[in-house]
Amino acid sequence: MYGQTTTSKNLFLNLLTFTVLLSSCASPTPAGQIETQVAATVAARDAATATVEQAVKLTLTASAPTATTPPTSTFTPIPPTATSLPTATPVPTLVPTSPPLPTLAPTLPPASPTSAPTVGNDPENWAISFVYNFPVGFWSVGTHQYTIIAQPCGDNSGGSFTQSFQVSNNAPLYPVPIYLRLSGLRNSRDGSVINGAINSAQSTIGILDWTKLKQSKVEATKQCKVFISWDGGAQQPLVAQAPYQR
Repeated sequence: MYGQTTTSKNLFLNLLTFTVLLSSCASPTPAGQIETQVAATVAARDAATATVEQAVKLTLTASAPTATTPPTSTFTPIPPTATSLPTATPVPTLVPTSPPLPTLAPTLPPASPTSAPTVGNDPENWAISFVYNFPVGFWSVGTHQYTIIAQPCGDNSGGSFTQSFQVSNNAPLYPVPIYLRLSGLRNSRDGSVINGAINSAQSTIGILDWTKLKQSKVEATKQCKVFISWDGGAQQPLVAQAPYQR
């Protein structure tokens, strides 16, 4: 850049000198005027030189690289975050536990033994029934016979009792069973005697009642054996029912 500026300056000065000389040659001038013109030319040349040098300086100053101000760092350091340390779990203090006290069972009064009834307070007002249930419509039209057999048991001497009865389709049909007892047919509701025939569709029950029993004799009497047979057939057992008071 500086070499190019110097060359331009020399060319400019030479051109200026050449112009002055050419002017002097075009028209004759007296010697005093020539000296004056030369002096003016030299002064103009020096002024031009100063002007050119000043321009060169300005040009060099303008073209000189400008120092670049380094960018200001905008980095702001982030303070480290404090990491909380894990909190230690407190260890529970074990307190010695007293052994549990035994639970005391409530004291119950001694069970009173069930005393057997004595002769003075054991009335004979208990009874047990032994029964055999015939199917409904079991009896056919005609004459039938049944026998109740009680084997000896305790104070009961036992015995055999036979009765006969008639069956007819025209006989009244009772809404309750008819009992086949030791003494004959009886109405189970009111105990009335059935003298006539019974209907072929009538329900019937063979029955024997052990009555006038003491409570102390009830369990022994339940073990007695009672049977029923009819029309010469095989004996069938009657079943003891729950004791009851009369």
